Amino acid sequence: MNDQLNDPQSTSQWLDEKNEVHSGADLSRKNGFRVIDCQRCGFAHTIPIPDSKQLKDFYSKRYYQNTKPDYANQHAKDKDWWDLVYRERYDRFEQYLCRKGSILDIGSGPGFFLSTGASLGWEVTGIEPSETASDYSRQLGVKCITSSFDPDSIKTLGCFDVIQINQAIEHIPDPKLIIELCKSLLASDGLICIVAANDFNPLQKIARNMHTLPDWWVVPPEHLNYFTMESLSALLLGCGFELVNRTATFPIDLFLLMGDNYVEDETIGKKCHERRKRMELAFESHGGRQLKRKFYEGLASIGLGREIEIIGRRGS
Repeated sequence: MNDQLNDPQSTSQWLDEKNEVHSGADLSRKNGFRVIDCQRCGFAHTIPIPDSKQLKDFYSKRYYQNTKPDYANQHAKDKDWWDLVYRERYDRFEQYLCRKGSILDIGSGPGFFLSTGASLGWEVTGIEPSETASDYSRQLGVKCITSSFDPDSIKTLGCFDVIQINQAIEHIPDPKLIIELCKSLLASDGLICIVAANDFNPLQKIARNMHTLPDWWVVPPEHLNYFTMESLSALLLGCGFELVNRTATFPIDLFLLMGDNYVEDETIGKKCHERRKRMELAFESHGGRQLKRKFYEGLASIGLGREIEIIGRRGS
């Protein structure tokens, strides 16, 4: 459960290892961390931020073993749906790149996204700190480097047409640095795609009040950063990217407003996920792909959707 903030208008500040001050309104508190709406960074994040050694140990040795031990099996059950999600994303890349090309997936996990790309004719590379996950990727026949993405590891990576950070930016201590490193590896017209949880969004807040729930989406030290469509857009623009597409995923929090409390009952959550899958596969099977795309882009325009997806083009 979340600790209760005694003063909902309270603010906090923290001095990082570079002696830079992070300060802002308190949004939540959990597991000994506070989440602040950081004025310096322009997005919400925890204080303190764990040091890089702690995080490297967690993601290289414990994340998939402890946090996601059944990820590969669950993905296999949802393969038809995930293939659809991934193919549509590669379609967007080709639309804005005007070709197939090379892609680097940062935090590539077990390699399913890369495997789909390879089957579509893309040149794929993953970089993943977990040995368990990167070994699985190689068993799928895709190239995956077992490493964190940092100033040292990028020296031998080369140049790419697209770089994806899919649900990994939340875990990274310095998102701006990582985006700047990505920019240095992109071709002159290259694209970055960031997929991130859309947290502290209006539907979550309504559902929290309706069901008297804690901030269930706050999960430090796994998630250090908490983005909205606007804060993630501002971060990319500040790093010199032109935004070419903004979309969202299904607003699963709507089920909570309909009375389906999946936060407190995992079996309800599985049923909600199945209903979402059926809807999206129905769009695909019955000529509704473009309608679905417009629907999700419309949700993104008003800050809704469970995840944010932004594609940016490298600037000068």
